[in-house]
Amino acid sequence: MKIILLKIALIAGISFGLQFFLPWWIIVIVAFAIELLFGGKTSLSFFSGFYGIFIYWLIYASIIDIQNGFLLSKKIAVLFYLPQMPLIVALVTALIGGIVAGLGSLTGNLFRKMFNV
Repeated sequence: MKIILLKIALIAGISFGLQFFLPWWIIVIVAFAIELLFGGKTSLSFFSGFYGIFIYWLIYASIIDIQNGFLLSKKIAVLFYLPQMPLIVALVTALIGGIVAGLGSLTGNLFRKMFNV
């Protein structure tokens, strides 16, 4: 249990630092690398990447949204035919990021097992 929490914290923290300088998809590389280094059960590897980025992006999207008075999230909600609730847009954003990072984490775990790293 401790190793999963460590992987979640590392994925969120490293992604936070790197996203200031690199594109958004760096989350895939970070999740891949963390899972490649630490390994673990394949069934849990997806969730370490998913929860690490889901929590990080949910908090970050909420902070940005609060700072601009929910202006952008309301426009995005109209564009994608979502209810005009700022939390919904933040949840969808976090869900997309979580799925992408989860797949990167799962790929790192399977890569480790394939080559017995």
